[in-house]
Amino acid sequence: MKNPERRWRGQRGMTLIETVVALALFALTAATMSRFLVAQIRHASNNNLQTRAYALVEEELEAMRAQRFADMAGGSKLVTESAVQYTVATTVADDTPSNGLKTINVNVSWKDPVGPRNVQVSTIYTEVRRF
Repeated sequence: MKNPERRWRGQRGMTLIETVVALALFALTAATMSRFLVAQIRHASNNNLQTRAYALVEEELEAMRAQRFADMAGGSKLVTESAVQYTVATTVADDTPSNGLKTINVNVSWKDPVGPRNVQVSTIYTEVRRF
C-alpha cells in the first residue's frame, strides 16, 4: 500500500487565508453591483410611471379634441393603475392667446418612492369649421 503522506506531497491547495480574501473580494464586488442594480431598478420604475403619465395626458387631450369647441371645459379626475394613483387636472382658457383660440393645460401628478412627481403639457386648439 502507498504511503498517504507521499500522495499529498506534490499537491498544493488554497489556504484558509486565500479563501477568506477571495470571499471578501467577491462580497465587496457583489455589494457594489447590488447598489447599482437597485438604482437602475428605481430609474426604470420612474421611467415607467412617467411614460404612463404622458399616456394619460395624451388620452385627456384626445378626449378634449373629440368634444365640440364650445363644450371644452376643464376638470379633474383620479386614475389608478398598478397601485399608483394619478391625478389628471385639465384647465381650459378661452380666447388665449388670441380670440377664437383655447389654451388647454393638462397636469398629471402622482407619488413615487422618491417623492411627488408631475407631468404638464400645454396646447392650443382652434375651432375647425366644416363647410
